[in-house]
Amino acid sequence: MVKDNIQYVKLEEVLSRLLRHPLLQELSIEAAIQYTIDFIHIFGLPEMFQNKEATLQIVNYRAKLPCDVIGINQVKDACSNICIRSMTDTFEPSDNNYYPDKTYKVQNTMLITSFKEGTVLINYKAIPIDEDGYPLLIDNSNFLKALELYIKKEAF
Repeated sequence: MVKDNIQYVKLEEVLSRLLRHPLLQELSIEAAIQYTIDFIHIFGLPEMFQNKEATLQIVNYRAKLPCDVIGINQVKDACSNICIRSMTDTFEPSDNNYYPDKTYKVQNTMLITSFKEGTVLINYKAIPIDEDGYPLLIDNSNFLKALELYIKKEAF
């Protein structure tokens, strides 16, 4: 599969190789995905990441992030086009008149904001995914073998 002039393979190909090992028969796709994401963070493959944009609805101070988010570059209010700053304080004051600017933070798979309702645009780094939402991997034999060995090490 080719995306953005880079040849990719599906994670299922690596998983099928791993499942041939008798001690890895119980390896789940979820575990393989988590190990793969961890490996990509450790290995540092910035050329693998894509810049994407998404529109999120904020409901009750939060919105679910897309499944392919690796890191957020920027967030802005969709109505005013004003950039929203990342929260730097541990606590968000309850008196919003003290801090009138809008802020956000990422917590697990959620974008948490200082405002209750609204629409935001996010620009983020994303891992390429297939039609099922699973990570696509660079088709490089050294990378794929290293990933296989990493997943084996973590699973064992």
